[in-house]
Amino acid sequence: MYKLCDRATGYTCSFMVYEGKDSHVEPTNCFDYIGSAGKIVWDLVSPLFGKGYHLYVDNYYTSVPLFSHLFDHQIGACGTVRPNRRGFPQRLVDSRLRLGERACLQCNNLLAMKWRDNKNVFVLTSLHADTTVQIPTGTGVVENPLCVHEYNQNMGGVDLNNQLFAPYLIARM
Repeated sequence: MYKLCDRATGYTCSFMVYEGKDSHVEPTNCFDYIGSAGKIVWDLVSPLFGKGYHLYVDNYYTSVPLFSHLFDHQIGACGTVRPNRRGFPQRLVDSRLRLGERACLQCNNLLAMKWRDNKNVFVLTSLHADTTVQIPTGTGVVENPLCVHEYNQNMGGVDLNNQLFAPYLIARM
């Protein structure tokens, strides 16, 4: 099942039942080149177009064409992205960074970022600029990209939803 959930409450805003690998999602007013994962997102969020919501997704759903079109419909989006995803700048993927460094490229309303934490983190966002935030730790303060910090703060609505429903699940056959 695909779900669009509020991160604070776990409320299911929209859902779609997975019907097997041979099923095809064809939402209205959607472009074919956003891909099958993009079409799922488009179908779930299209009732929210024009209302200024923010969407946070993992790397399965993140793509340049999808985020660009969501922005055109007043949905800001942020997500981790696979470095080999079509449209993600190869210059960022190839850049060599030391721990804590970041590299960014902006095109129109999208910011692509590579940040070196314990491993490379790739982010695509239409919500953020290249800014940082100070995060207190047990040993001092660490500077993180704002988009990464807010991504971590806002992911988890589906997980929370699953936790809330776990006591009521019926065994699958």
